[in-house]
Amino acid sequence: MRTTNFKTDLEIGERAERVLGNYLIDNFNYEIEYNKDKDMKYDLHIKTPLMDLTLELKTDAYEYYHKRQTNNIFIETSCSGKKSGLIGSSADMFAYYFPHLGELYIQYIEKLKKNMIENPDKFHYVSGCGDGGRVNGYLINRYEWGQDFFNMKRMPINKKIIDYIYH
Repeated sequence: MRTTNFKTDLEIGERAERVLGNYLIDNFNYEIEYNKDKDMKYDLHIKTPLMDLTLELKTDAYEYYHKRQTNNIFIETSCSGKKSGLIGSSADMFAYYFPHLGELYIQYIEKLKKNMIENPDKFHYVSGCGDGGRVNGYLINRYEWGQDFFNMKRMPINKKIIDYIYH
């Protein structure tokens, strides 16, 4: 389901945050706090007796371009000339979620930034994307290189989750 409406995209992202938060609570007994300020610092605050970290989550419902599946992860770095996404976040970890595939790609932000600098041939810079062409960032093919730069986790897929996120 592709939208061109920022508000709708934001609502989809927030519902995906709830799905991931509930998954972490139900499967790992983590304590989860959602960013009440809804700023770009982080999306989820994850607490356990052994860790306390924040997570920036991006949800991808649009991995098709001209009706072809791209297999890409898009790492946003700026919007309207301002830092955003990976660069604007102060989170500890970055996660990219494909709800319809049940795939969650996750990595520490500093490690991801280091990998992007050390492997520029694997990350393709693109500009003029999304939100009326205001977004810039990097593409990486998740099947070709994603396993090298992210930890991939399987998440449950079911109609109830998909309907909740997209409707």
